[in-house]
Amino acid sequence: MNFQLEKPKILSQHIDTLVSTFKCLDETSYNKYILKILASLEDYKELAQAKEGFSNKSRFHKCEPFNGFGTFKVFAQGMGYYRYVLENQDVMIFLSNAKFGSDTPQIKVEFRAHYLFAVGQNKAYEYVLKLIDTLLGSNYESSIQRLDLASDIWGVKLEYLDAMRFQNSFKNSNYRTGSKQTGISFGGGSFMFRIYDKLEEIKLNHSKHYVKTKWIVNGYDESLSLNVTRFEAQFRRTELKKYIPNHT
Repeated sequence: MNFQLEKPKILSQHIDTLVSTFKCLDETSYNKYILKILASLEDYKELAQAKEGFSNKSRFHKCEPFNGFGTFKVFAQGMGYYRYVLENQDVMIFLSNAKFGSDTPQIKVEFRAHYLFAVGQNKAYEYVLKLIDTLLGSNYESSIQRLDLASDIWGVKLEYLDAMRFQNSFKNSNYRTGSKQTGISFGGGSFMFRIYDKLEEIKLNHSKHYVKTKWIVNGYDESLSLNVTRFEAQFRRTELKKYIPNHT
């Protein structure tokens, strides 16, 4: 790698992706809370299915399905084990209509990267737990399904031969934009490590521009035209259990 500064600078270290599941452990609470919300979601889903559109993203019904938690979109189609898919600006929520005692958790929550970045993982998780309490009662188990840890380093530039400089037992892949080397990934499945040009990603996806606010606070000077490289470790449930022994 090419070090463009005498001492590269860390601009941000944060959780970029967080996915958790929640499973009710009390049948009385399941019957009292989940069955009631599933019935209303079925009605909202039917309204979404009546909408015209060429993709699931364009077919949704806006409503306030959870008292006190604002407006969500309820989509016309579910996903996998989850019959109902909802989203607002902060989270995506997946709900299953599986019977009590099923292996499938009733709820899965995906935190949006910009929400985690803006308020931090603690505040974001507190918000979701308040919502989960209204849906499952107080007797449930939670499990982290995916966790991505990111560090943005200013003054480090990825070079073409860097992929061959890493000694590892994982399969690796290169990212390219035209003839430009923009990233490397190692591994897959339960663990993956990525190194890529974050500025190049922002150029291609302007919704990622929010990260620059923290960079500037930490000394980033865009006029210097130096690279910002992201180092990102992705852990899924199987790998996470190695580091969190009591993790379900």
